[in-house]
Amino acid sequence: MSFLEQYQKGQLVLPASLLLRYRQLFSKADDFLVWQFFYLQNTTKYDELPPDQIAAALGWSVEAVNQSITNLLTQELMAIRSINLNGLEETIFDTSLALKKLDQLDKNTKAVSEQEPSHQNSQESLPSLLADFDQAGWVLTSFELEDIQKWLQEEQLSPDLIREALRESVYSGTRNWRYLSKILLNWQREGIRSLADIEQRREERERLQPERTSTPIPSSILDTMDKLWG
Repeated sequence: MSFLEQYQKGQLVLPASLLLRYRQLFSKADDFLVWQFFYLQNTTKYDELPPDQIAAALGWSVEAVNQSITNLLTQELMAIRSINLNGLEETIFDTSLALKKLDQLDKNTKAVSEQEPSHQNSQESLPSLLADFDQAGWVLTSFELEDIQKWLQEEQLSPDLIREALRESVYSGTRNWRYLSKILLNWQREGIRSLADIEQRREERERLQPERTSTPIPSSILDTMDKLWG
């Protein structure tokens, strides 16, 4: 059962995957926090949660809450919907769009995992990996060789991921084992397990790089807020 289907059936606990992947969905932690308030509204008996109530709960300004609402709407993590309750039309912020994107992320990850060769072939991958280090002019010590074997056999890292760390280390002009190890450690902490994950993270950073100032709130969204909360 997908996360969206669980949500539609009334299973209201936030999926663990949403917390682990929130950086892949939400550009800012503040937006994720505001999204949870509307998720609460969608899944409980709260009639409405106006921005001033959310702002008071968080200790923020109303403008900051409105900015997060705008971000969520423009990034299609939330949508304005009209629903009929007991013959009355109500307008709500639908948070299920984020769950749809979460389902898609999980599907993409599983598809990549199925396409990648099994890490059980780590011993077969070792010679070609060592050849790559040799070609890069990196003479491995016995300790460094031991680290590579540990990455492949115990930590089940993809050989391609180690090659990418080697490439980044060489391109940066830093032929330092601690630097290369730090690259891999950071990727592991961020949940990066494949080249596809690296590419996705790069695209996210490129997309977010220009965001130095607040995004203007479109007049259509302001009008809707005025209708909802006066």
